[in-house]
Amino acid sequence: MNTSSRLHNRERFLSALTTKLGREPLTQPSPFTLTKARQHNVLSDQTEPQQLDLFMTYIRENLGVSAHRIQTQELAQCLTDECLTHYPCAQGLVLLSQDARFADLSCAVQPLQKSGFTTTFWQDDHDRAQPIQLAEQAKVGIVFAEHALVESGTIVLESSALQGRSISLLPEHSIFIIRRSSLLPRITQFCEQLHQRVQQGERLPSCVNFISGPSSTADIELIKVVGVHGPLSASYVILEDQ
Repeated sequence: MNTSSRLHNRERFLSALTTKLGREPLTQPSPFTLTKARQHNVLSDQTEPQQLDLFMTYIRENLGVSAHRIQTQELAQCLTDECLTHYPCAQGLVLLSQDARFADLSCAVQPLQKSGFTTTFWQDDHDRAQPIQLAEQAKVGIVFAEHALVESGTIVLESSALQGRSISLLPEHSIFIIRRSSLLPRITQFCEQLHQRVQQGERLPSCVNFISGPSSTADIELIKVVGVHGPLSASYVILEDQ
């Protein structure tokens, strides 16, 4: 039976079933409206400073993530200190995003190099195997996040040609840089933003990753194991808005 015949039989069956139930056949889906929207009210009673405090507490206590709140001019030293914390011998490759928000990150590379790390930037290359191979070899991957979600301590990353998703997935340690103003209460608000972007005709990224700390799983006998399919550890760097 070809596809056309199957569709015809399906429509005939549904039409007969609808008639038996005493309903009118539907040719268009009915809009679904939630009578209550409690998801929009989560954390709405918390001020922005309170939300930030909740976020910092949650990621430290529940995700085991090291967190730093710094000024922009402290970024270079913070990145160097964080890399040295996990790799005291200062040996290994540090892979950085080429995202436009890293335009002035050259100042951060020099302290890393002086400390002994090898640094390189993600390359937008037609040969995708090479940057992925670099990510596999890297000890640390540093990326700029679009948003952070207070409720779950989740980082929102949008992939692009200059910030491939391998940077935060393949190195042993991931450092996520987040603007304080980009914190959102929960995923509800981010989805609203995505919807608005679609309505405005904006082309969305090929991939949006939601990352809550280092990779972990408890599939085997409910025993949590960290670093099974991604970074062994993670750090969040919150940049205060100027």
